[in-house]
Amino acid sequence: MKKTVVVGLVLSLLASCGGGGGGADASVKGFLDSMKSGQFDKMAQYAEGSNGQSISNSLNKMPKDQRDLVGLMFSKLNYKIIKTDVQGDNATVALTLTNTDMKAVMAKVMVDMVPAMMSAKNKTAAEQQTIASDLFKKTLNDGANKTTSTDTSVKVKKISGKWQIAKDGNKAFGAAFLGGLRDLGALAQ
Repeated sequence: MKKTVVVGLVLSLLASCGGGGGGADASVKGFLDSMKSGQFDKMAQYAEGSNGQSISNSLNKMPKDQRDLVGLMFSKLNYKIIKTDVQGDNATVALTLTNTDMKAVMAKVMVDMVPAMMSAKNKTAAEQQTIASDLFKKTLNDGANKTTSTDTSVKVKKISGKWQIAKDGNKAFGAAFLGGLRDLGALAQ
């Protein structure tokens, strides 16, 4: 009898700490796995309220070739969950995210873009866009690309019994899964 009670307590403790299928870390995994596989609609179910739907809508409104590029950017994403700290209906999931070093990719794309666009100056805007997109895809698929890893954390909330990535307080997480791409945006401002 005591063994049954102890086993039951351990199992429920693991589930409440995020070790079980519906824990806070499971939502983070679901979000990242959906992003990695390009299932942006599915990704939205792991994010808080309208924030998840807004992300999904923005990505789905992109032209297919751009959406494919975003999917390719995230297809190389890897993660390792380090620790989940649950405090009532709030949790923090510590993890390491590894993705293609997008700063290096963009630097290579910019160097290669100049001669590509010079040779395409008599082409239509649509043809030039295709050339740029193909160059970006080729560079992203280069097996020699370096990766960058970032230790970060994700704030997760339990809303109506379901763990969801909080819409506030996750800027560092967003920057980490972009492989340094957000840093390039800051430089352009």
